[in-house]
Amino acid sequence: MRLRQLAKRCLEMIGQRLQVDTLFYSKILGWVGLNYASGIARGVATTFFLARFLPMETFGAFRYVIAVYGTASIFSFSSYHTGIIRGIAANDTEVAWAGAKRMISLSLVGTLVIFLAASERFWRHEPMVGWSLMVSSLAFPLASASSLYGSILTGKGEIPRLSKYNAFSNLVFIAVFCLVLILSEQNLIAISLTFFLGDVLIKGALSLHQLKGLSRHGSAGDHLTLGSHLSFMGLFQAFAHQLDQLIIQRFFGYTSLANYSIAILLPEQINDFAKSFSGILLMRKTHAVKQKNTLGAARKQFILLFFLACLVCAVYAVSARYFLHLFFPAYVHTYWSSVVYSLGLLSFPSVIGLAWQQSQHDLKRLWIFSLVNGLLQLTGSFVFAYFFQTFGLILAKTITRLVSTFFTYPIENSRRGTPTKAV
Repeated sequence: MRLRQLAKRCLEMIGQRLQVDTLFYSKILGWVGLNYASGIARGVATTFFLARFLPMETFGAFRYVIAVYGTASIFSFSSYHTGIIRGIAANDTEVAWAGAKRMISLSLVGTLVIFLAASERFWRHEPMVGWSLMVSSLAFPLASASSLYGSILTGKGEIPRLSKYNAFSNLVFIAVFCLVLILSEQNLIAISLTFFLGDVLIKGALSLHQLKGLSRHGSAGDHLTLGSHLSFMGLFQAFAHQLDQLIIQRFFGYTSLANYSIAILLPEQINDFAKSFSGILLMRKTHAVKQKNTLGAARKQFILLFFLACLVCAVYAVSARYFLHLFFPAYVHTYWSSVVYSLGLLSFPSVIGLAWQQSQHDLKRLWIFSLVNGLLQLTGSFVFAYFFQTFGLILAKTITRLVSTFFTYPIENSRRGTPTKAV
């Protein structure tokens, strides 16, 4: 009991100095960790089984299907989830139904993009890749809406239940995907069917369960507008995020794409873990009260997170070789590429910076960040790929993340007035 009280006092002291609710985050950290651990297990497990059971050429072909699917996600309009979280937190539940309908209808454009990519593969006499893309196009319109349960539970602040749901869906997916991979005898179409449609079915069932428990009230208008704005901001970034893999497939082949996928695997999972707090921050800020001197707190947290990112990069540089040797022995040669790519984790502070800009409704700086990030990635990908081939794509994405972070450093939005409480 005394030890618990001492720990609580220490957390309160740290929270007062950094002006952050350390007690709240210490309580949910374990649940968020469980949530993302299951996500990492899913990403690593699926890649591990693909690399183990598929020839390198087939593995690269499947990664190309995923890259095309990811590129089409520019039209998934998944940023409506931000508006849904905000609406649920403000007790405007109508936004859940309206947001889901909006995402499904607008995502049909992405289905058309994948269909065109599939037609191009048929024209180039790659029918297996073409049919796999056709399968993914069927799942695409429902992909964003199927994750609705996450936005609803985050808006309610039910982080433990969300973590349990995600852990359950990820474990079921891993088991089913592994079974199909073993029994399908390297059939790319069967693998794609399980990977894309299976995920939608599992998450869709959880989302329908949550929707049934909501009473419909509210207007949803303002929250949908926020989602639309953020979706258009993300157009550049959604395309640029997948451009590297498309360039590698087009100019360097499926084998190079397989090597690249292993090199970026774990750093991407770590980076996504940092971003997983964005929805929680939004929920907290929706309930926040007015308070002065939060700009200084945001800057302290920004700098603190940078030093934490340095520590993470150092640990990864030491452990990456053992990780590759243990799980992907055929890809140990990607060690240095993976370490260079991990330097992009120094962009961790941008999570704080972007949260600050959103809380201040600083749309100008949000647009600047989005445009800088997208343009750097687009131009850097082609320029560095020309000089350094596959390694150039790693350099391009790493440099883009580091440079873009400077545009998220917290500054006061003079048009907003008194800043919102940092939580």
